[in-house]
Amino acid sequence: MATSMYSIFSPDGKTFAYAIKDDGKYYVILDNERIGPFDNVSSLKFSPNSKILLFDVKIGNSHYICTNKEKSAPFDEIREAQISFDSKRLAYTAKIGDEWYVFNGKEKLGPFNRVDDINFSSDSKIFAYAFVINKKYYQKIVIDNVTYTGSIFNDKVLYIKDNKIMMK
Repeated sequence: MATSMYSIFSPDGKTFAYAIKDDGKYYVILDNERIGPFDNVSSLKFSPNSKILLFDVKIGNSHYICTNKEKSAPFDEIREAQISFDSKRLAYTAKIGDEWYVFNGKEKLGPFNRVDDINFSSDSKIFAYAFVINKKYYQKIVIDNVTYTGSIFNDKVLYIKDNKIMMK
């Protein structure tokens, strides 16, 4: 007998997804289709436009980010995943060996000793991430594919460009 574990409605209320455990394996049910089997499922969330279900799974000793039925390459661990507010970009943090990386779309940033936070601005044009290298903490933002020291706070973007503090 299957047991329901997690459930979520899409933001538009038209789609329902949930995870079940059946005979020791986990599955995600999306649009009445069974996706799996997996050894574990966590963090079900829909994109703001309700078209993408994001979740992470474990198969054996490997972790994967999944969007609907598509699965990423294997990782040793996944800590955080975000979809931009316009639902066009995916970012996540993943561990490979002893190092952490940030994946912003197809771009791989790192390696880092630790990644603390990732997020998008409300207009989805700016990506921010925080990380540690050699016990030093850094905050970076990416604007138009250019990386700056900076952060997003209360939907205000602060960054350093040409030795000046900029606010967007």
